[in-house]
Amino acid sequence: RMNSDGQHITRLTASSGGINPSWYSDSRHIAYARIIDRRYRIFKININNSNNQEIVTINDRHAEEPAVNPLNSDEIVFFYNQRTDANTRQIFFHNSSGNLQILANNNYYRYNLEIYGATLLWNSRPRDNNTRYLRIVNRADPTNITDLYRDNAYNLKGVFSKQGNLVYYIRTGGNSTYLYQCNLDGTNDIELGYFNNSIIDFDIK
Repeated sequence: RMNSDGQHITRLTASSGGINPSWYSDSRHIAYARIIDRRYRIFKININNSNNQEIVTINDRHAEEPAVNPLNSDEIVFFYNQRTDANTRQIFFHNSSGNLQILANNNYYRYNLEIYGATLLWNSRPRDNNTRYLRIVNRADPTNITDLYRDNAYNLKGVFSKQGNLVYYIRTGGNSTYLYQCNLDGTNDIELGYFNNSIIDFDIK
């Protein structure tokens, strides 16, 4: 971690293999993926570099890209994939009671998972073509997936607004990036800005 001005960089983990950090809403803890015995597991650590604990283990699976629910820090979603097919990522929901629920299970590459309340947002691409999708679903009805946007040329990434009622997303390709805003059902899609460079990640704070 470091301050917003780039100062006071602090290493939080003693071992290598720590990736995909996700803040808890208390701003005091971070969830992240850590590789052990050649597979990734989900850990939680305090920002003062203490109380590093494993919170999700799935045998013979990789658990990656945890996202903590800002409305309920006991709830985490993450991608997992089998060793035999590392390019197929399923979406799992996990809570502090240890309950697991598969929310998406088919042959798609998946990236950039987000959660707000019962709503999940992510990017995906079929294994057999290059079409990119920005997808959203409510955990109460995980089969009713909505495509907010699809594109054959641009990479996509979306995040929730602070209130969780909007989605902001970028389309990046070549040396250009477009920023958009839309409702959770994909309506009222508005272009907010254009950047004459390639942006691969962003967030709303």
